[in-house]
Amino acid sequence: MTGARCHTHRSATPPAQPPNTREAVRMIARLGGFLGRKHDGEPGMIVQWRGLQRLHAIATAWEIFTSAARVVGNA
Repeated sequence: MTGARCHTHRSATPPAQPPNTREAVRMIARLGGFLGRKHDGEPGMIVQWRGLQRLHAIATAWEIFTSAARVVGNA
């Protein structure tokens, strides 16, 4: 989950405290297109599903690129 937080907040370091459940749900929803405005309410299942798919793609890309860097010797 820290990867989602770093991606959505565009920071390289994870926070000292993990997010609570509501914050985690909203982070994933933001990846799925949820805007989180005052009147928007809570994110729905479709936005959550899109967010989880995007998080999976981000995690897969991270895994591929870090393993490729180890093979090449750049890490």
